[in-house]
Amino acid sequence: MSVQTSYTTEHAVAYAGMIADTQLKNVVSRKNESNSNVYEFGTIAVPGMEDDSFQNVQPGSLAIDFIGIILKDNFQIFVPNNNVGVQPQTIANIVTNGVVWVKVPVTVTAGQPCYMITDGNTFNGPFSNIADVSNVLITGCKFLTNTSANGL
Repeated sequence: MSVQTSYTTEHAVAYAGMIADTQLKNVVSRKNESNSNVYEFGTIAVPGMEDDSFQNVQPGSLAIDFIGIILKDNFQIFVPNNNVGVQPQTIANIVTNGVVWVKVPVTVTAGQPCYMITDGNTFNGPFSNIADVSNVLITGCKFLTNTSANGL
C-alpha cells in the first residue's frame, strides 16, 4: 500500500467540463453511442445516430448539429487504462445553455466568438476563435475569459 507524502496547497481554478458559475443553465442527458470511444469532458457533443445519443464532432458537422458541451462527471473518473471521460455506452450530462470551462488549442480573448473545429484531424470537439473553412461558428457562443493556447 502506498502512502501519500506530498500535498498540493493550491488547486486548479477550474477544469474542462466544469460549470463556471451559478447562472441559469440547461442540462440534458444523452448516451455515448460509441462502443469504444471515450469522450473528454469539456468537449462538444453532436447528435449520434441512435435516439437520445451523442458523439463528438465529426468532419462535416454543422452548427445546427451542436447539442452542447460535455460536463465533467465524478462518477466516471476512475476508469480502466486512465481513459478519463464519458465511457462507451454510458450516460453523460451535456449543458445546452450556460457557462462552462473548456480547453482551447489557441489563444483566445474574452468576447470572441466560438467555433467548433471540424477539420477531420482534430475532430475531438475542441473550440477555436478562428474563422476557417473547416471551423463552424456556434451561434450565441463566446469566450468569457482570456487564455493562452491549451489553456482554460
